[in-house]
Amino acid sequence: ANQSGLLAGGDGAATAATSASATMSMQSAAVTAVTGAAATPTFAMDLMDEDDDDEEDEDSDDEEKREAKLEYEGVIHPGGVNRVRSMPQAPHVVASWADTGKVYMWNLQAQRRALDKTGEKATASSVKPIHTCTSHKEEGFAMDFNPHETGKFLSGSNDGVVMLWEPVKGGWSVNSEKPFNAHPGSSVEDVQWRRVGTGCESIFASCSADRSVKVWDIREKSRKKASISIKEAHSSDVNVISWSPIVGELLATASDDGGFKVWDTRNVSAGAMANFLWHRKPLTSIDWHPSDETVLAVSSEDNSLSVWDMAVEDDRPEGQEDVPGEAHFPAQLLFLHMGQQDIKELKWHPQLPGVCCTTSASGFNIFKASNM
Repeated sequence: ANQSGLLAGGDGAATAATSASATMSMQSAAVTAVTGAAATPTFAMDLMDEDDDDEEDEDSDDEEKREAKLEYEGVIHPGGVNRVRSMPQAPHVVASWADTGKVYMWNLQAQRRALDKTGEKATASSVKPIHTCTSHKEEGFAMDFNPHETGKFLSGSNDGVVMLWEPVKGGWSVNSEKPFNAHPGSSVEDVQWRRVGTGCESIFASCSADRSVKVWDIREKSRKKASISIKEAHSSDVNVISWSPIVGELLATASDDGGFKVWDTRNVSAGAMANFLWHRKPLTSIDWHPSDETVLAVSSEDNSLSVWDMAVEDDRPEGQEDVPGEAHFPAQLLFLHMGQQDIKELKWHPQLPGVCCTTSASGFNIFKASNM
């Protein structure tokens, strides 16, 4: 991730170019094998055709029997749902941001258990929030559970503030009297606790429609001045952020301008370590690979998801001619996933290497890039 010469931008196409073989490797994992053979007698061919037909019928029947079925349980939610997050230490505890300006905490243990037992149904209408926060003046999207300290939580809204929730007996205490005045006059688009490194349990980052990115330390007395501030992180709204789960100081940011950047928070004055402006529409989600420190994925309103490896360099001999069309695909672009409409979020699977999950207006996708 600390390679130099990874900057891209300008007309929306990254400056680096990939080889023809790399371009081909981005395609799906569907391969057709063709073999040669000696001439086969006609009657044998007929028998083979019949066998093939039978096998195709059997395969078709098997596929129908094995067709995946999505089972789900839900609760009746007051108002529209802007975003949801589950507590890492207790996944049945779920937070939801409502378009009414309220943040709810839910205990969905009964719903999880019902999914483990075929035919069992939980009663959706009887589930009530275990905690409701009405301290925000406007609705929002930013929220995150602390992965290091159970129950500690952040919520950020369109009123520009971030509130810290502390777990107490019977619920949470929301410090609405002293919120983080994170982005005055603008909306807080995303917040995330730092994942690894010294003091990570006390450090979080926020981003805003004011184009800035800030890093905060909850141990500091001041709730108005950030520890680190990048005023013009992007040329447009900064929508989402993601801390590296391996190199604790690296922070990835994604914007309305279609670009994403990687910052070393130890030296933000040096500018972004990597800057890719490839997608043509706003980015909606970004996430680092859980075990490969140089790989991350981003999703966009152009209905695609791209996977990138910051460590890849264009090592072709100088003067070699480009393959037609390859200039649009930089060497760092590993894979392009398409076929969904209005992708909202992506997450890498924590246990299955290379498996990615996405949510969109057209449904869920779970896939693995063929070249990872």
